[in-house]
Amino acid sequence: MAVIIEITNETDGIVRVKTFHLPDNPLSDDDEGDRLIESVGDHDEAIERAIVAATVRKLLAFAGLTVKEQAILRLTYWDEASDDEIAQALQVSPSRVKLIRQMAIAKLRLLARKWGLL
Repeated sequence: MAVIIEITNETDGIVRVKTFHLPDNPLSDDDEGDRLIESVGDHDEAIERAIVAATVRKLLAFAGLTVKEQAILRLTYWDEASDDEIAQALQVSPSRVKLIRQMAIAKLRLLARKWGLL
């Protein structure tokens, strides 16, 4: 699996792209005997967050979420909108927002379990 990380330098605005090729099981030895941590150096929270973000994007892409489920997750977790704001934007009740979000999260959890992430 390849994880592509884009890092923007705040000073000059230049975007640098780095690709990490991860073994199927990043915690065990790969073919060359190098572990992921050894290949990227000491523990780096930015790289860890980027790997988690890439995994979440893959889960979202393959989970078969409806457009409304995707919108609710985006508004909830990326835009940090309240249930009332989401309900108004999507013209549904706040209780419906909660139900749709629960169904979307259940789909993501099911896929994550299937992929061995949980």
